[in-house]
Amino acid sequence: MAATEYCGLVQPESRIHDGKTYHLFQPKQKIMVGEELHCLTPKGIHTVTITDVMDTNGVSKDHMTCNMNNLAITAEPALE
Repeated sequence: MAATEYCGLVQPESRIHDGKTYHLFQPKQKIMVGEELHCLTPKGIHTVTITDVMDTNGVSKDHMTCNMNNLAITAEPALE
C-alpha cells in the first residue's frame, strides 16, 4: 500500500499511556489505524504507519478526522 500524501501535523507535545508515547496530531483528512501516511513533525516529513489513536481519556479509536480535537497517535517507526 502506498503512503497517503501529506496528511497532518505532529505537535511537539506528547504523553505516555501504557508504556507508549502518543503525539498530539492535527490531521488534514480522515486517517485510520494501520494506514501509512506522510506527516510533518518538528524535525521534517516522515512516512509512518499509524498504530493507535487515543483520545484525552485514554480510549483507543479506530480513526480520526480533522473535526476531532485533542487526539494523539503512535506510529511505526516511532515519531520523535
